[in-house]
Amino acid sequence: MAACSPVHQTSAQSTRVASFDFGIGTGRAITNTRFHGDASGLSLDALVSTRDAVNQNARILALALGLQATGPRTAVCFDDGNGGCIPGYPEVYSVSALIGWQSDSGVIRLLAGPSLAYLDNSAVGAHIRLDVTMPVTERFAFVSYARAQSYAVSGASPYNLLGVGLGIRFSAARAPQHQSPVNAAPDH
Repeated sequence: MAACSPVHQTSAQSTRVASFDFGIGTGRAITNTRFHGDASGLSLDALVSTRDAVNQNARILALALGLQATGPRTAVCFDDGNGGCIPGYPEVYSVSALIGWQSDSGVIRLLAGPSLAYLDNSAVGAHIRLDVTMPVTERFAFVSYARAQSYAVSGASPYNLLGVGLGIRFSAARAPQHQSPVNAAPDH
């Protein structure tokens, strides 16, 4: 009869933790396309993300939603030289699928990915975001962030957005860091 020894198992399963960020800030549009008015304005950003709860220094998957407004509008027509009016800077609504990295401490996140925006018509581009957090509790943190977005606009020069803001992050409860080994009963 063969000798049986206990089998030690550790959990190799990855547990995901979700978080939700909301921020308000200021942004600026940068483009060579001719617009009138103020290119700066209020920005609103929301981010839903998930990360590996066991490994802090982990990959982040996120969905970002954004609105970048511009300065006040006017009904005055500024002649474009061709019998039309120079348009004002458009408001930009965006949705981005981001992937990135989070530091061991969970304080720094760097995310990047493709983005789709609506600014008078649809445009595709890229989105980069850097977050720095100040944890208050295990589930709540203050967030400061910077983001850059660039969109290819049909028939015009690229439309670039830069923004900074402050916000809050709500996270689901953290899963245990390590699980103790489980002794499996010998099978005779």
